[in-house]
Formats: sequence, C-alpha cells, structure tokens
Amino acid sequence: MSGRRKTKAALSAEGTCRTPVVILYEGIFLRDHWSEVTEHPWWDAFSEDVDVMVAVKRDDLSKAAPDWAYGGACLARAVRKNLSIEKRAERLRLYCDLTRELSDG
Repeated sequence: MSGRRKTKAALSAEGTCRTPVVILYEGIFLRDHWSEVTEHPWWDAFSEDVDVMVAVKRDDLSKAAPDWAYGGACLARAVRKNLSIEKRAERLRLYCDLTRELSDG
C-alpha cells in the first residue's frame, strides 16, 4: 500500500490497521541527521539555484523514506539572490544583505 493510500485509509470512516509514517518536525530531523541524509552542505538548502535545493530534498526523501513529506516553498528569487554564506568567528553563517541578519545555520 502506498503512503497516499495509507493516509487516505487512516482518515477514512473504516480506518486501517496500517499507519502511515510522518516526520512531524522535518526541520529538526534534518538538523540532527543532516550528514546521514545528504552529502550536500547545509547551505545548499538555501541555494539560489532551485535545482540544488531540489537535489537536497530528493536526498531527504530517498534516505528518510517517509510516507508523507512537506513540500514547502523556497524563498523568492529576489531574496535568494541576497543570501550569502560567510565565515565569522570560525563559523559559517547565512547572511542576508536585505535584512543584514545572520543565521546560525
């Protein structure tokens, strides 16, 4: 039974004895298991290149193999082009030129 069918059956009036698997906090899972899920560096998840972002997601889905996954939306192209990775205090940080904010990545 596919993940979609498991989910529909679980939500139907008849129910099912098979339960779909869902990662509720996918971001936390990825943070804690990044190196097990993909060989891409973490900043590729924020790449201006949508193909790179899709490659990271493809790795995530193939390795974690959930029955359901949040597809999400990427940041707008105008925002992505203003993001950069900077090394500060021996740490890589995501920097946004528009907001002048750093993330801990």
